[in-house]
Amino acid sequence: MRYVFIAAFLLNVVINLYALMVMPDTVAIHFGRGGWPDNWAAKEMHALLMLVVDVLVFLPLYFTPALIDRVPSRFLSLPYKRYWLQEANRGRAKQLLVGLMDEFGTVLFGFLFGIAVLALEANRSEPVRLNEGFFMVLFAAFMVYTVVWTIRLVVKLRPPRGA
Repeated sequence: MRYVFIAAFLLNVVINLYALMVMPDTVAIHFGRGGWPDNWAAKEMHALLMLVVDVLVFLPLYFTPALIDRVPSRFLSLPYKRYWLQEANRGRAKQLLVGLMDEFGTVLFGFLFGIAVLALEANRSEPVRLNEGFFMVLFAAFMVYTVVWTIRLVVKLRPPRGA
């Protein structure tokens, strides 16, 4: 799953570089009611902003499991952390978190990719307008996934009975 997560991140970098090449000089960077643009920026600023967002999303998700060994326990927020941060359980906790974070990151980058495609399509249309219906479906699907993923996180990190 780690390779899929990294590939999803790189795919977002590629689509944003592609958008930089094909978008007009000034692009809509935010859309309001009805999908109409309500904020604009230079395409270079848009590309830089998206690259920064992608990197700032990727790094914490990628390195979260490594933090278990490097950050004092009092600064970690983890379900059932007393159990998982015992020396005997840290390896398994890291293994579980790698899978969960990679999965969430892959889906999150899929969501961001969908938004990038919608923004690219909107900025290349005349008049500039976001497909609000598709955005809402994409957003709702991501929110449902996030709730399900969070429940799965808590369930997977539940300590074994008697522990």
